[in-house]
Amino acid sequence: MIVTKIMEKDSIKIGVIGGVSATSVVIKKLYEYKFKNVFVWNYSPSTNNKYVSGLTDLASISKEYGFKNFAFKKIREIILSVREIEPDLIFVVGLSQIVPADIFELPKYGSIGFHPTKLPFGRGRAPLSWLIIESCSTTAATFFKLTQGVDEGPIIAQEEFEIDPNDYAEDIENKMLIAEAKALDTIFTDPNFPIIKGKEQNNVNATYFGKRDIFDGIIDWNLSHAEICKLIRATSKPFPLAYTFYKDCKIKIEKAIISNICIKGVVGKILKVNEDRSFIVQA
Repeated sequence: MIVTKIMEKDSIKIGVIGGVSATSVVIKKLYEYKFKNVFVWNYSPSTNNKYVSGLTDLASISKEYGFKNFAFKKIREIILSVREIEPDLIFVVGLSQIVPADIFELPKYGSIGFHPTKLPFGRGRAPLSWLIIESCSTTAATFFKLTQGVDEGPIIAQEEFEIDPNDYAEDIENKMLIAEAKALDTIFTDPNFPIIKGKEQNNVNATYFGKRDIFDGIIDWNLSHAEICKLIRATSKPFPLAYTFYKDCKIKIEKAIISNICIKGVVGKILKVNEDRSFIVQA
């Protein structure tokens, strides 16, 4: 039985599609579990990279581990290469584009997606930001079978973790990557791998998050100080950051705390500039 397992691991072809830190976790785990035939399709936009949050150099990681790498801009560009390679299993992790059925239905063991919420809660876009805005206290790294619907396939592995009230997006992402690695351990140590059925989601309980873009980071100083701080945490790194304007100058804000300064001012006006060049604004 042991020899059979080793031969299967050496022969199975696994594809990975994505372009962010969460994608690199999958690649590293495949190397750790000694998979040899790994093919990485790396999302690599040629321009405006600053608008792709958390973009990671998967080409270098693939080269380090001896995995073949293919760059793409639009997901439909890779249909032919996926057909040529005929992977037995595909992981799609950290890709905002909709994967066509021509790709995710091709592998004989199916395709596996990833989402950082406790599905069926929070399907959709920009989950890390929404988790902060919605004041969620827990979430999960969830792997599921890719289907035609958005984030609605059977759940294969789900590793929960806590969200601290003062966590920034980067804090949640770091916790997510740890939980993701644990979920992958569950998948790769399953005695039936790569045949994994998964548990159907309850669509009645499903909720959805909508798309966010760079314009959603502008600060409305008429909001409460608590809501403003949440927005700043939700749009912090790896996202483009919350921002405001002073005359013609755009000011990006990485971090903020609620001040107890005893000054009452006009909403949106700077009350004080500190020696370290931080400043206090009336909300």
